[in-house]
Amino acid sequence: GPTDAGARATPIVLGVCVAAAALFVRVERRHAAPAFDFALFGSKPFVAMCLVAVASSIGFWSLLVHLPQMARGPMGLGAEATGILLTALTVPMLALPSAGARLAARLPARRFFAGGLAIIGVADLLLALAAMDLGAAWAIWAVPAALLLGGGGCALINSQISAAAVSAVPPGRAATAAAICVTMRQIGFAFGIALIGVALRGDAPHA
Repeated sequence: GPTDAGARATPIVLGVCVAAAALFVRVERRHAAPAFDFALFGSKPFVAMCLVAVASSIGFWSLLVHLPQMARGPMGLGAEATGILLTALTVPMLALPSAGARLAARLPARRFFAGGLAIIGVADLLLALAAMDLGAAWAIWAVPAALLLGGGGCALINSQISAAAVSAVPPGRAATAAAICVTMRQIGFAFGIALIGVALRGDAPHA
């Protein structure tokens, strides 16, 4: 059946992806003006910012794909209510970046970004707990609370990630560093969507 065919094709697809990635790395390393300069990964602060970009995309942005399905399905919300629920995740992105800039100026980078990711992580755990029993009375309040918390954590650090990544490399490589950081966000976004999708294939009623 289709499932068996997909299972057989998976190793082939993964093999092609790995080969393509290896070829990409080889070409970029040899190019005089690489679009993806792997030499920048010799800077530990730059690598840290790339990891922050990936982690924040997994913990925040990937939820935007799956939350409407949860709201319209297990939560039984209509289209309008689902849209209102999603604002709990996105409104903080409009309200808090300026506060994030002030905090970034006052706190060491390690504490600032670790704190933001910790807030996102706590929010994701709260959302996961609420999803275990969306029929419970407290779940209808826990879900938007988790979204507000996670949105707030991401809003604080989101606009500061690229700035910190750029400051970690030589000025002449600033544009390349910013582009790589954006790419890392997209990688985290795609990986987060896939990761949650795999989790949702479980047999548990609350999957």
